[in-house]
Amino acid sequence: MTNPYTPPQSELLSPAEQNEYKTLRWKILFFILLPLELWPQYDVFFINEFGESMTWRICSLAVSSFFYISLYGLSFRRSCLTSRFWLFYLPVMIAFDCYEIYKIKLNTPGVELNLLTGMIVIISPLLIITWYSMS
Repeated sequence: MTNPYTPPQSELLSPAEQNEYKTLRWKILFFILLPLELWPQYDVFFINEFGESMTWRICSLAVSSFFYISLYGLSFRRSCLTSRFWLFYLPVMIAFDCYEIYKIKLNTPGVELNLLTGMIVIISPLLIITWYSMS
């Protein structure tokens, strides 16, 4: 008769094998968002629909570039900059995105959407996708 209180015998996976599905999700997110960001950057620099200054366009490029550097690091397990930098960068990125949405809302005539509703509709899926990718 076997003891029912003994733990089952199984081989444990290495941490790299356990987290492989997490990096796959980050890679999918990276390869979906990168092309979606290249078009707006082209639009900002060459078409400049909203008449933004060159300083603002360069800041926009810098903020977006750091975002994709961090996403690349998460996707391919690369350490980019320090954790303290990313801790301070996250609120900057969120504030930058909120300002961009606000600016687009102000420059879009005839839209009856409430600004808060628009921000929730746009930012919530991005936060959910990011949170899901981290879990």
